[in-house]
Amino acid sequence: MTDTSFAALLGGPDPSARQTFRFTEDWGQGRAIYGGLIGAALYKTMRGHVPADRLLRAMTVAFVGPVAPEAATVTATVLRQGKSVTQAEARLEQNGQVCATANASFGAPRESGVVVPGAPRPDAPPPDKALILPDIPGVTPVFLRHFVLGLTGGQVPFSGADQPDFSGWCRHKEPAGDDEAALIGLLDVWPPSVLPMLKRPAPGSSLTWSLDLIDPGVPAAGDDWWFYEVNTQGAANGFVQADARMWRPDGQLAVISRQTAVVFDKP
Repeated sequence: MTDTSFAALLGGPDPSARQTFRFTEDWGQGRAIYGGLIGAALYKTMRGHVPADRLLRAMTVAFVGPVAPEAATVTATVLRQGKSVTQAEARLEQNGQVCATANASFGAPRESGVVVPGAPRPDAPPPDKALILPDIPGVTPVFLRHFVLGLTGGQVPFSGADQPDFSGWCRHKEPAGDDEAALIGLLDVWPPSVLPMLKRPAPGSSLTWSLDLIDPGVPAAGDDWWFYEVNTQGAANGFVQADARMWRPDGQLAVISRQTAVVFDKP
């Protein structure tokens, strides 16, 4: 299997309303393609229709069905372009079927007297003291070969822990750029928050995913170390709701995220 980098899969700037992405098997997550890459492809297609000064402020993704390791088409539409905010939507299709959708809000900076700093990054050991999660064939998703995860809090997946949740450092292995696409691609890399509670490997996947960016547009390369922390809000009937935050390499809060995930721990 020949690996394809994140940047190569997404390609360069493209203002087309309809783009084709050729996903490869090394980005697999079970029978589907990694959700962070799907979110980045949806974002990139919308980005081409929005004025450059309007930065991504919020995006919601719905994972309708599994995306296979083959070509997929993404179409984007501008719903409204106001004085300072643009609303857009995107749809990813394979073989005539909708596999994922996204709605996003892009806003230009405005003068304001309201300034509230984001939450500080939690104290944690540096990346070189973190527990680097290993690549275990048949257990860890294939796409993780493109990332490095260093656990600093909580337990590893499938360890039978009493509590969910964890924190740690993460980065792209290869240069992925310094835009929001690289951030989206990195934000979804950690597993569902409850997997440490399981005693044996079981699949889990995102159903919906929303993210809100704080002070977007500040350059920060995806192959630098970012810090991630997740907190489970509730879990029942195989569905999990969790909130997460990720901090830039300089320690500034970059994004807050909320996911509903599905965990298949019982037949």
